[in-house]
Amino acid sequence: MKVTRFQILIRGLSNCCLNCGARTLFPTRKLFKLNDQCCACGFKFQGAGDEGFYLRATSLNFGVTVTSPGSMAPALRR
Repeated sequence: MKVTRFQILIRGLSNCCLNCGARTLFPTRKLFKLNDQCCACGFKFQGAGDEGFYLRATSLNFGVTVTSPGSMAPALRR
């Protein structure tokens, strides 16, 4: 199955499997815990065991925080 990067991004943001699109990315009512694999297609989600996982996650979090317009509002009010 050929999936584009844009589809992967949209599926990830909408709590769907990156491979098949089923809603199996996170367990029910646990937004901060990632399933080990998709229940529908068996696709394994890679996580904390990968090399550089925390560096990528920290860099992404920092980039989103710095570039979001609401992050500078409290500093500008002073």
